[in-house]
Amino acid sequence: SLHKTTILDAVEQGYVKKVVNPVRQRLHKEPLKDADWLQDIKDGCLDEIEWQQEYMCICVEEAYSLLPITLIATAERPYHELYKGDDFFAGCATYMGMDIGRHRDLTVFWVATRVGDILYTREIKTLDQCDYDTQEHWLNTLMRKYSVTHACIDETTKGQMLAERAVKHWGEMLVTAVNVNQSTKGRLAPMVKAAFERRLIRIPIDAELREDLHRVEKQVGENGIIRYHAPSTRDGHSDRFFACALMLAAAGEPENYNAARVKGRNTYPDDKRDRDYQGKPRRRSNKYGGY
Repeated sequence: SLHKTTILDAVEQGYVKKVVNPVRQRLHKEPLKDADWLQDIKDGCLDEIEWQQEYMCICVEEAYSLLPITLIATAERPYHELYKGDDFFAGCATYMGMDIGRHRDLTVFWVATRVGDILYTREIKTLDQCDYDTQEHWLNTLMRKYSVTHACIDETTKGQMLAERAVKHWGEMLVTAVNVNQSTKGRLAPMVKAAFERRLIRIPIDAELREDLHRVEKQVGENGIIRYHAPSTRDGHSDRFFACALMLAAAGEPENYNAARVKGRNTYPDDKRDRDYQGKPRRRSNKYGGY
């Protein structure tokens, strides 16, 4: 027969009084009330999903996640398969996405190079609670290090100053400032899913990265409007996911994902960015912003 005992059931049956407080007494600590102990446990969870799954015996459906773990795994590769040396990437276009944080969220740079049809992740750089001068230093460093062809930078609230300075420094041909609001997320998030489903991206095997990508949820409101939501945790706000989305946007055409709010290039019919590594014109599809 099916039987479950949630943490609330355990507390009601005297778990704190019979188990927790005797241990605390031996450690010369004050006893806890049921409510206080429960709150301590909940505060220790990364997010509501962990609380529901680990302590309330509620299985959170994979359907809520935009990128299931199994889909993410198809793009994961060992480091030696990603970092093949400069010769492998010679002559290929490199793109970068930058999601900007300051106090709570991470700042994340995602750099990838397209070889043929595949985008190989070259570097994912994270900064935690760094001042804007440091963030700008790393932005310029990565732009030079990888000779970035095109970068998309989050200009939402905290990132407005950095994005404006980057556009001014590197020029609108190289840098696009993107206002990452709910409308823009509605275009960016499907691009990420499409890239993974069509096996057009390669990423390193990394637990934190996997969880960050998996945490973004697709929600449908009562009025039928689709929203993409990422719960805030101690590790940020799925900042790696949106850095990846901005990188994919940089690899595509801006008008396809953010027609209402983009500063930057439109089309470059004779530009090298519109040609593959063999110099042939790159086929583009309006549906997935360049894929």
